[in-house]
Amino acid sequence: MITSIKLRKVNSSGLAGDIGAIMMLADFYGIEMSSALKWSVEQRLLELSKARMMVWSGESVMVLANDLHGMPLGMILYTTTDDKTIRRIDALFVIEKFRGKGISTKLLQAIKEDKDFHTYATPSSVGWYEKNGFRVLRNHPEGTVEMTTAGGEPNYEYTVRVPIPSEMDNKFIEKMKKFEEERAKLGKV
Repeated sequence: MITSIKLRKVNSSGLAGDIGAIMMLADFYGIEMSSALKWSVEQRLLELSKARMMVWSGESVMVLANDLHGMPLGMILYTTTDDKTIRRIDALFVIEKFRGKGISTKLLQAIKEDKDFHTYATPSSVGWYEKNGFRVLRNHPEGTVEMTTAGGEPNYEYTVRVPIPSEMDNKFIEKMKKFEEERAKLGKV
């Protein structure tokens, strides 16, 4: 376990200039979800943009785990719901090199308060969630596993801001598709 971790709530108004926060979001949505759930370039860009918009608007809260030098090691992203007893975990991510060292547990504890959680986990993370008090509700066709710490079935609503891709986004998507095709041809995927 790493004991020298600083937890920091990301300031929504300063998100655009917060390199650590941007790095964590890009790593999670850009790389992790590509390998864990085989998300397309479009899906990853949409989810990344949505997460940034949700944090920026204050609908979602992001907490970073940094080492003593300020290097980000992981993050948790959650959304407030209309049910004040439940927080929806949108992302819980630790850089692979630092996994198994207690960082995810510290992030979860940092936002716990007296709340229950609801999330959609990747299959490889289900064991960790179960060790931390979550139970499986159901498997979903896209590959996620719906989980909660609540006693019953979570029933809540929340605001989601969905970005509309710009012409620049569409050009970026096309470039990323070509890049990933080339990497696949070289056997680097």
